[in-house]
Amino acid sequence: MAMPHEEIRWNPALEEWFCVRCGRTSDHVAEERARKEIDEFECMLRSVEDMNRRAREIREHLAILYQEKAAFSSPTPADDPAEYEVEELEAWEKLKQQIHVLENELAAISNQS
Repeated sequence: MAMPHEEIRWNPALEEWFCVRCGRTSDHVAEERARKEIDEFECMLRSVEDMNRRAREIREHLAILYQEKAAFSSPTPADDPAEYEVEELEAWEKLKQQIHVLENELAAISNQS
């Protein structure tokens, strides 16, 4: 009997749904459509090669996000929000959230390997 994908979550940094157990992804925006696509495949733990490839992808994406974060002038929006426009504050928060999600995913992959 095939192992079901019990829990899928939205990764806002990569704008995709993923199975928390096996890491299979779907780029559908609607959860129902993503679930349907993901459920076409058995939920199996990734091989070491798959986890290493995914970890490498995350590190590359994080490097880009860290550069974007470093590009904010000093003081940063976190240090002095009054110095920034609403759009800049929203961009800062979105950037921080993307970094947080990817760092958590990378930590989860590291704990599995």
